[in-house]
Amino acid sequence: MNLSLPLLVMSLAAGTATAQDCSSITIHDLNTLSPPVSSDPHPGTAGTNSDYELPGKSQLPELGGYRYFVASTAATGHELFRTDGTEAGTSLVLDIHPGPESSSVSSMIAHNGKLWFTADDGVHGFELWSSDGTAAGTALVHDVQPGHLSGLALVALGKDRQRILGLGNDVYFAANDGTHGVELWRSDGTAVRTQMIADLQAAWLNGVTGELALAPSGSHVLFTGHWPGSGESLLSTDGSTVSLVHDTPPGLAPKTPSDLVARLGLVFFSSHGDLYSTDGTPGGTHRLSFHASPTNPKPFEVDLQDSAEVGGKLLYSGNYDKGWELYITDGTPAGSHLYLDLAPGFGLESSNPREFVSHAGHVYFLAQDPTYQIYRTNGNWGATQQVTNTSQFPVGMAKFIGLTPFQGELYFTPNTSTSFQKNLLIKTDGTTAGTVGVEKTTPSGSAAHLQAFSSTQLLLRAL
Repeated sequence: MNLSLPLLVMSLAAGTATAQDCSSITIHDLNTLSPPVSSDPHPGTAGTNSDYELPGKSQLPELGGYRYFVASTAATGHELFRTDGTEAGTSLVLDIHPGPESSSVSSMIAHNGKLWFTADDGVHGFELWSSDGTAAGTALVHDVQPGHLSGLALVALGKDRQRILGLGNDVYFAANDGTHGVELWRSDGTAVRTQMIADLQAAWLNGVTGELALAPSGSHVLFTGHWPGSGESLLSTDGSTVSLVHDTPPGLAPKTPSDLVARLGLVFFSSHGDLYSTDGTPGGTHRLSFHASPTNPKPFEVDLQDSAEVGGKLLYSGNYDKGWELYITDGTPAGSHLYLDLAPGFGLESSNPREFVSHAGHVYFLAQDPTYQIYRTNGNWGATQQVTNTSQFPVGMAKFIGLTPFQGELYFTPNTSTSFQKNLLIKTDGTTAGTVGVEKTTPSGSAAHLQAFSSTQLLLRAL
């Protein structure tokens, strides 16, 4: 099996290193610190791996002891695969678009004992599919827009946006049946119970934008859409009725709320150039920043999808008058502010914090000052520490990716086109002295995303 999305499952449990006969899966014991062996000297020659899509910081959904991912072979194109961490347990689930053409599976989630995703079988366009992990149990749920036109082909929301959301026995998603425009739908996995919830905009006009989040109560779905008489708003549904949660503030032009993310027992979002939080009700929705006004057109930009919690606080990247820097919120206006300006100045002088991850009482993140290095903080004033430095990892190392907690430490890899220590797997205990290289080989000789596969296995996926 020659996949164009190579995987490397590295085992840290004591034992003998083994190399399976598959270019995409190699099992290796990191304690041996010897290069793993691949049966294919040129993995990835079947195609490219630049357009695969995985949800939420590239996490692979888990169902029944398997992780699901998208990869391609010369015979199948980009299709749905699964792995249990072994070569023998890695296989194609189904060639949804038969032959070398791709079904372009995306938006995968595991919910209520099934895998849900969008795919194009070459006949029905992009529609909702479900799978129990077997070929026989993988099927089109419903052809929302009959024929070859796509019911679920929406405007791009960004790779980390939630497109399909599970609640109870159903999944929720935005779709277009060709008559009502893009509206909110729900499905229990059967065609007869795949239904539009409400037609928020008459005729063919689009009523929703597609962003979804689970309300803190766990009983409603929050989404962005058009509310009659109010314009673009934050809305809520229990699956049968729709209600207004947040409207346009007085004096401001209508603008669609965005960047919905569930954190700290709340849902945070950006609206009309400011940060908001909500418990899913109008009375529990609060404006946390106060930058936008009728006389101030400059918005407060945020990236909430890439964020992490520590000690009841949320760390994220924001941009107002200091460039893109580190911001913090505890869900209240008084507790929402600039946390640290690592690159003092404005505009291009941004530290661009990213890759946020919570680990061992700290939030770790990547920032540029002036080179990209890893920092950590416990959320308290003056408690930010630099973990890596240029003496360990020079400018040529560019930046790091895949910060992943595993067995009490944090693992990551460099993302660089230079040859200096290329493909080094690194781990840290949070100190500069405790930041060391572990392994110099990653799949396909390239940088890789990381994910904890089990208590003893770390999954690396080549970019």
